[in-house]
Amino acid sequence: MTHALAYDSWPPVWDEAAVAALPEDGHRYEIYEGALLVSPPANWEHQGIESNLLVMLHQAAPAGWRVLTDLGVDCGNNKLVPDVVVLRPGALGNGKQYGPAQQVALVVEVESPSTRMNDRNAKTIIYAETGIPNYWRVERNPAGWVIVVYELVEGSYQQLHRLEPGESATLTAPYRLTLVNNL
Repeated sequence: MTHALAYDSWPPVWDEAAVAALPEDGHRYEIYEGALLVSPPANWEHQGIESNLLVMLHQAAPAGWRVLTDLGVDCGNNKLVPDVVVLRPGALGNGKQYGPAQQVALVVEVESPSTRMNDRNAKTIIYAETGIPNYWRVERNPAGWVIVVYELVEGSYQQLHRLEPGESATLTAPYRLTLVNNL
């Protein structure tokens, strides 16, 4: 079923309540600086990458850690939906569409043509300003998918690893695991 939302009925500034009134139609709704960002459902390749990372992170997770996809994260005035989120032990959420960023240990963004600029620029800054300690970005290059691993150091992300296809690295955060780029 298709739901129409007349442009003239949009709020001048989007907030969580306005997004909650939108239909649950498979689109990803994010708020950036009061503007609504709408992404279409991910394609098969994108979802396959999310799934592979979800399984790998879940299998390595110590007891109490949770690994989820498409979970809304409250980053102050910005409300974002990373592709994969690792929650700290004891994370309870807040009963809202976008949960507290303080409970997030890692966010992962898988680039697509429509999200590349935001994933590399705005989201990187927002996640760092919010204090999320670990950020991975999966980028497409001519050789295949590359996983770039960042750690928050003194308020900004520092690149720890850039894994080309077939490469691996042993990480200690968000918990100990061997990250293998078999995407």
